[in-house]
Amino acid sequence: MRVKKVLMSVANHKGLVDFARRLCHIDIDIIAVEETMRMLMDNKICVGSFDDFVSRPALSYPHSRMLHPNVLDSIFSSDTDRSDFDPVQLIVINLDPYRRSPSFTAPIENMSRINIDESAIIRAAAKNYHRIAVVVDPSDYLGIWWELNHNGFCLSLETRQRLALKAFQHTVRIPTRKPRFIENWIPIQTI
Repeated sequence: MRVKKVLMSVANHKGLVDFARRLCHIDIDIIAVEETMRMLMDNKICVGSFDDFVSRPALSYPHSRMLHPNVLDSIFSSDTDRSDFDPVQLIVINLDPYRRSPSFTAPIENMSRINIDESAIIRAAAKNYHRIAVVVDPSDYLGIWWELNHNGFCLSLETRQRLALKAFQHTVRIPTRKPRFIENWIPIQTI
């Protein structure tokens, strides 16, 4: 699978600037959501706006923006399904690990920090590894860049399968922290 365009939306910024810089040097286009885009632009990396990719402002609810038809088309559609669309072939995304200490005095504001789209996008991309690759672990960045740089901008099926397995494991491991994170916000009454 040849990679021409990457979509980035990460909570863990470790190694992302170097990875993005390497991708730019081999002429791979990068699109990023707001926070990730700002971080890359602050580091002088040329990055496209997510809103430009989706051809209109993203969904109004900021924690579901990745559930946009253009992202879903990149994951589920074959290259020939839409001639008017240039899909992404690689998604770099990871879940917020919920390690930051929220203020338990403002439960509504804290609940609004929870993204509902990340797990769905990670799982959908992992399930469709034959047409798109998903990277959730910063420790994979160098290997991905090396393979793209030395393999004609392509990721092998074996690499995509390995990344898919890590993606599924990531979505299982991180959400187990959510109940402890949320339990102080939602009053639970015994029956």
